[in-house]
Amino acid sequence: EATIILAHLATLCCMEGMNKATWKVRLENFIGYLNEFPPDILEATCRQWCQKNKFWPAISEFLKLADPLLKKRHRIARRFRTLQRVADNPAPDNEVEFGWYLKVTSDNKERRLNG
Repeated sequence: EATIILAHLATLCCMEGMNKATWKVRLENFIGYLNEFPPDILEATCRQWCQKNKFWPAISEFLKLADPLLKKRHRIARRFRTLQRVADNPAPDNEVEFGWYLKVTSDNKERRLNG
């Protein structure tokens, strides 16, 4: 999927002086760097890039746009996992729900920090 997304980006960006062999190497390098990114984040990054630029990006420029989107996705996933733990472990009768949520959340942070 990354190949298709980046090929679409290539149709929208100027790539003056780039022959077919150079394009192939550049595409392979990009795919190597971007294989951890979900397709929707790659598409969103391409849209962002094309809105403000007309030339093919350097990988560092592309990653500068894509990394925050991936980090946001990871933050949201962590929040959902925490909420799922709270839902799976309801507060005991003598605990207030919000206090229980804070305890489960802080226990999770402590586990991440310690190992």
